[in-house]
Amino acid sequence: MIEASYEFRPRSVGEILKEAFGLCRRHPAVLVLPYAIVFGFAALLLGLLVEQPASAEPTPKQVNSYRALAYFAQATAELVTYPMVMFGAGQLCGGRQPRIHEVILGSIPGLGRYFLTFLLVLPAVLAGLLAFLLPGLYLGLIWFLSPAVCVHERLRGSRALGRSSDLSKDQISRILGLVVVGVILRVLFEGTSALLVVWIPVGGPLAMVGAHAAGEGFSMTCLVLLYIDIRTRSEGLGGEAFARELDSGRPR
Repeated sequence: MIEASYEFRPRSVGEILKEAFGLCRRHPAVLVLPYAIVFGFAALLLGLLVEQPASAEPTPKQVNSYRALAYFAQATAELVTYPMVMFGAGQLCGGRQPRIHEVILGSIPGLGRYFLTFLLVLPAVLAGLLAFLLPGLYLGLIWFLSPAVCVHERLRGSRALGRSSDLSKDQISRILGLVVVGVILRVLFEGTSALLVVWIPVGGPLAMVGAHAAGEGFSMTCLVLLYIDIRTRSEGLGGEAFARELDSGRPR
């Protein structure tokens, strides 16, 4: 039996943020590099599609089409990497020491479940936000854990949303607190990075990609740690049980 290296106990929001930062700092190849690679490729594609030689000046309509296609490719690339980072974070918490190729290959089965669930969540949350702010916000919070459920419990669609709702129903304030503080930290970090790279004559864009990847890796790691924390509180989840779930893909 592989013992979990992560201490399974109830944690405060501050402790979750601190632990997520520590995991990203100790394991950047697992939690940051996948996003940096895919996001960097998407950014390169964006540049190739938008930049045009002076001798072939595109029309405004063409420019808008190029940008729409490039942003769609970038958004898709980001969605692909979220299951990778969450899979890697779960493996680390379960006592594994995965390499980047193991994270990529291991997350592939969860991509379909994640996409399907995302397609259910996005229109419902947007409709709630457009109609009335609070319903959309509430749906976003109770379904906040659904990505981690898709990856670690191998549920999808309405089953993943239902499982997320069950876990989140008594934890709304903690989820909201983590989201608010996490977003503030990300904005400060990426904003500071943007100011610093202005003074870097070479490699500035690469530094920005790295900063954005670190922010995304941190966010997804926080999500997984919050998912584990809530299950620890509500179900008494321990390290050995979670390590077994990594093999079976089902909660005990």
